[in-house]
Amino acid sequence: MRTAFFVTFAWVAIAAGRGYGLDITDCGQVVPEGQVGVLQADIAGCHIAVTLEDHASLQLNDHSITGCSIGAVQCLESCTVTGPGTLASSNYGIFGSYLHKHVVTADGIVFHDNLEALSGLYSKFVLSNLVVTGNGGPSGNYDPQHSPAIIGRSLLGTNLQVTDNHGPGTAMDRTTKLIDSVLTGNNGEGKGIDIESRMRPRVTNTVCGHSLGFQRYPRPWRHTCANDP
Repeated sequence: MRTAFFVTFAWVAIAAGRGYGLDITDCGQVVPEGQVGVLQADIAGCHIAVTLEDHASLQLNDHSITGCSIGAVQCLESCTVTGPGTLASSNYGIFGSYLHKHVVTADGIVFHDNLEALSGLYSKFVLSNLVVTGNGGPSGNYDPQHSPAIIGRSLLGTNLQVTDNHGPGTAMDRTTKLIDSVLTGNNGEGKGIDIESRMRPRVTNTVCGHSLGFQRYPRPWRHTCANDP
């Protein structure tokens, strides 16, 4: 009996720690703090499709979220969104809190035709294996040349393909670090800017065309991208 009790107790403990996913099937669902949501169908036409509380995560599970008037995924605090999957044709693909610092992690996702693919004034983005293209189109009073595909506080990006967006590929208020990435064909400021950053970007094995600093007198970061002075 004692053995059976401990085996049962151990199984329950493992199951509880495993974090079985919450099925996401329709607009407006919330994934509670620390829990995992799993998208079970394509979703379209929401205001906000999925809201993630602190340290919650969403698995797109090879599905898409499209056509959201506000955004596909809202992160109230730090969050994680993983693919494969697509976030498209919304005001925001993933948008973070505009109140305080937090970390947004995303991997294995395609973003296209959003106003901004990833957005958050205080967001530190940790991004990998993303395709980000065709974002920054006109919406309301926004100027597409000034709607960055990825905008936040700081960025650590690995294996990003950020190409042919209507505005800058990335725009960070602090640091930008890019590894094994391609940022080309973007049109920030209407001048082909791929990377905007207040601090000098750190690029490793990364292809980009033009960069721009946020200093008092904006200027390219020397020797950062192929066409910088």
